[in-house]
Amino acid sequence: MLLASATGADKAPVELPHVEIRETDTARIMSGAQFFAQHCQSCHSMVYLRYDALSNEAGVKYGVTPQWPVDSWNGRPPPDLSLVGVTHRPEWLYGYLKGYYVVEDGYDNIVMPNTSMPNPYPGLQGNQILNMPMSEILKDQPRLYQALRLESSGSVPPHVFNEKVADVVTYLVYAADPSVIPRHQIGPYVLIFLLILSLAAFFLYQSYKTD
Repeated sequence: MLLASATGADKAPVELPHVEIRETDTARIMSGAQFFAQHCQSCHSMVYLRYDALSNEAGVKYGVTPQWPVDSWNGRPPPDLSLVGVTHRPEWLYGYLKGYYVVEDGYDNIVMPNTSMPNPYPGLQGNQILNMPMSEILKDQPRLYQALRLESSGSVPPHVFNEKVADVVTYLVYAADPSVIPRHQIGPYVLIFLLILSLAAFFLYQSYKTD
């Protein structure tokens, strides 16, 4: 299950892949929000994301997600994901969602071993297995794609699944701070205003100085 604290939480026994997050890429954010609504919202809430128009349009609506009692899921209910985009690095989130592999009694996660969160996308991704002994992984810390091997394909090609995971990670980063888009939009106008104000102040100073 995803942790609610970033303190030491982003460590992993494998080298995590780089994920490029473009916080103003509304198309990717919308795709990720739709994916979240379809595949994540049935278990995870977004309590701190209440009035975001993009999320509402995609189907991620406040009050729709379940509110789990504290004693559900053996005392470990699915956590709220409103702020997971800032409590974890995008690389960690991406690796975690792609890091499930088959073990004797189900699935484990190579990025967060012994996680209590079930594999959320076995039908889409297919089944992965370890590509080398865990002792070797812990010793050498290989790249994620070197440590795991796709044994059976899912309902979508691997590159499509990778894109979907990148989309939902982008959305989670956005959801933690939806104001990033309007801030980027208004930023140039603020800079122009400050430049004009600075020039006006400079010329005013020059006029007083020459009097």
